[in-house]
Amino acid sequence: MVPAGNSNGAIVTYILDAYNAQNNAGYSQSLQAAARQGGGLYFQVNSQNAVYNALVRILEQIKAVNSTFASASLPVNATNRAQDQNQVFVPMFRPDPKIQARWYGNLKQYQLINSGGSVVLGDAKGQAAINPLTGFPAPCAKSFWTTGSADLTNYPNGYWNFGQSVNASGMWNTTMESQSAKGTCPTTSNSPYDDNPDGPLVEKGGVAEVIRKGNNPAITNSSPTWSPSQRNVLTASSQNSLVPLTTAGTGLPASLVNWILGQDVQDENGNGKGNNGVSSTETRPSVHGDEIHSRPLPVDYGSGTVRVFYGSNDGTLRAVDGSSGQELWAFVPPEFYTPAPAAYTPGATPATTPTGLERLMWSGMIDTLQNQISPIIAYFGSPAAVTPTPLPKGYYYDGSVGLYESALNAQGVPGAVWIYPTMRRGGRMLYGLDVTNVSTPGLLWKFGCPNLGNDTNCVPSSGANPTSIGQTWSMPSVAGAVLGHSSPVIVVGGGYDGCEDSNMPNPACPTPQKGAGVYVLDAQTGTQLAFFATTRSVAADVALISIATVGVVDHAYAADTGGNIYRIDFADNSAQWVMNRIAYTNGSGRKFLFAPSLLAAPGNQVYVAIGSGDREHPLQAQYPYTNVLNRFYVFKDSLASTNALNLDDPTQMNDFTYSTSDPGPNNATTGTSCGTPGVLPMSTTKGWFMNLNQNGQGEQTVTSSVIAAGMVAFSTNRPIPQTLGTCATTLGAAYGYWVNLFNASGGISATGAACGGVRDTQFVGGGLPPSPVIASVPVDGQVVEAVIGAAQLSGGTSCGICPQQVKPAIVPTRRTIFWKGSGEN
Repeated sequence: MVPAGNSNGAIVTYILDAYNAQNNAGYSQSLQAAARQGGGLYFQVNSQNAVYNALVRILEQIKAVNSTFASASLPVNATNRAQDQNQVFVPMFRPDPKIQARWYGNLKQYQLINSGGSVVLGDAKGQAAINPLTGFPAPCAKSFWTTGSADLTNYPNGYWNFGQSVNASGMWNTTMESQSAKGTCPTTSNSPYDDNPDGPLVEKGGVAEVIRKGNNPAITNSSPTWSPSQRNVLTASSQNSLVPLTTAGTGLPASLVNWILGQDVQDENGNGKGNNGVSSTETRPSVHGDEIHSRPLPVDYGSGTVRVFYGSNDGTLRAVDGSSGQELWAFVPPEFYTPAPAAYTPGATPATTPTGLERLMWSGMIDTLQNQISPIIAYFGSPAAVTPTPLPKGYYYDGSVGLYESALNAQGVPGAVWIYPTMRRGGRMLYGLDVTNVSTPGLLWKFGCPNLGNDTNCVPSSGANPTSIGQTWSMPSVAGAVLGHSSPVIVVGGGYDGCEDSNMPNPACPTPQKGAGVYVLDAQTGTQLAFFATTRSVAADVALISIATVGVVDHAYAADTGGNIYRIDFADNSAQWVMNRIAYTNGSGRKFLFAPSLLAAPGNQVYVAIGSGDREHPLQAQYPYTNVLNRFYVFKDSLASTNALNLDDPTQMNDFTYSTSDPGPNNATTGTSCGTPGVLPMSTTKGWFMNLNQNGQGEQTVTSSVIAAGMVAFSTNRPIPQTLGTCATTLGAAYGYWVNLFNASGGISATGAACGGVRDTQFVGGGLPPSPVIASVPVDGQVVEAVIGAAQLSGGTSCGICPQQVKPAIVPTRRTIFWKGSGEN
């Protein structure tokens, strides 16, 4: 089978290893290798029933290419893992097919398992979870926390078996269509509208199912109440404390408050249960919103207790029990409802248009005259002649979460746990929350501005630079100590300026831009310790490194949207902290939206790896790729120097655009291979770059990078034109790269030590892949170093949430050393 989104004609190979009385271990290993290289699955079968089951699983995955995946559009935006346990948390979202404002989202849990000698993503049944033809969960995969929603009294045909509905005011809901949630697993006896198995369907299973069923596992797993009464939704009071979200405390209409609390105010599933148009005794199907950019933060509290923190675009920051999937609490900051959003009033003259969270509540509803109530999403190039006028998608807690966790005490429990959620396009505010006792979270501080469009009521009001903050894209990087400040600090980029959304290589932004700087804040109090101005906005995370003293950060690296890289040098005296621009690009329109990867090197040097691109402009019509040639860079930074390196200067940087094993178009190789001299610590050359045009115009870096096994891994996307005369859309082609850190030789299907292979391979499914992450995870009793979300080094099928084991390129040889001590014979 040719994988979806793969235009290179690759064949996916499935292997059935059949034997009678005794298997041949060596032959089985060769078959496992064939399946691994072919990107498919290996099945050991020794009976007719085993053959049948294997064929059913294969056929279900082949069918999913044209049914489940194509109709559901399931981009997975990011992946994270708990450090000390084998838990992989995957946030999912699905754009509404009718471009409505409210999207489904969910958080699901999987694990790493050993399958046929390879580390793969496994489901709750211990089976391989990923369909290699789509790159997403297979139709019969069952994520953890998913138990099924069979309820013969309330939902005899399965929870998701409903269509259009009418609320108490006579308004029709046109978006809650059951066909989008119809499963296609051929081996289950459950209704296709049941939550189990959840497969690739975003809305099914996971945390969303736990909340819908009553949010009180294990009781509601088997005896669901479908009630939102067990939810604990909080907000921040004017006295800077966390309090329950109520109508009296917020001044919001009762219908909106109840909707935020999870009540099915609009009767989304059309069953009329406990609904009067203002409140409901039933949890709404859409209770969990989308997480497009938010990466879950799992925190190990000791003794196997894991809590997961993450934001979503329904306005909430959630804390979830990593064992049961129960939502412990949800936080809605006042910035998301102050000033109060415009409310829709049925029958009002003139007609009212809901905004903010009200827009989400009325999403998909039409009035008695068949008019749309909430504005649909204004996509790039979409017509404006729609009533009400389309608006951009609304964002809320769409960023990732920073973490400070103190040393463990004698009982193996951290003494303090503080988190720092970011809003990305949802806002300009940073919060510090104390979750040491996760059951009773506290507010430490907040820093920034409550409004996207103005600097009114920014905090703190004096002694800091809060008005310079942009949209809070940069995840706070936390250090237990830095030179000159022994208490914990956070270092965070100033954020993103909306002027960067302009469809031109060099947008006309004000001077200074919002977000043009780096903040250093006290992690506990939020006090600004330093602010360093930059030329353009710093939307990327800031990378920290310890060189002189383990555990004490002495340098930090930041990159801005103008293609500049800066280094902060901390000193024993905080008054002597300084930041210098140490590198820059010389090409038009090269932006850095992700943090650099760092590797300390001999000679007081640091290797810096970073790629340029503009992930916010992924479409062919949006991205001015005829004027922008994106590149990936690796260079050495001397900590003793403050001179700025021109990253595009061929006299200081080697142009390693192509290699002999990966020659690019028309065999335009410059000859990099295993034998090519690399940029080593003692080399006079500063570094290397390669053009990202091997796969065609418009290719750009869309993830951060990781350095592992002597190589650097990152991912790209290239827009694909829509086929003329069709209504189909394309997510673009996605590519995963592994290249040698020193000479850029390809690491995929390598013939040497991290060299001699090809540089990139295409991800099945396409789209914008999540950033790769590294984890040390116990699998079958052995701790393995795994990378999730990078191209498969074996050359097999790659996907955005596929894991793999990585090993050092050069394995050290152990040998016995004898020595003679004083006085010994």
